[in-house]
Amino acid sequence: MKRLNSRLGRLESALAPRQTERFRVVCENVGRHLNLAKSSCTRYVAGGQLFEFVELDGSREHMPDADLEKFIQSFPIRDNDAVPGRTWHGGA
Repeated sequence: MKRLNSRLGRLESALAPRQTERFRVVCENVGRHLNLAKSSCTRYVAGGQLFEFVELDGSREHMPDADLEKFIQSFPIRDNDAVPGRTWHGGA
């Protein structure tokens, strides 16, 4: 029974969601009205870290943090580690 519990514990640990560190860069055009339709976000995981590059077309001066977070969350997260030999070199 001990052996079964040990194996079950390792399996649960392996399948548990991992806490990833986040690296976020937000670029905005200060002095311009924010246009989310022309804004973009690239999100991917590499080496266990979540990288988010946000390009806003305009200023987020009047945009609450919760709305920015919702905008960023609307973009999928790519798994950069899933492609062997692939490293990020900028761009999409």
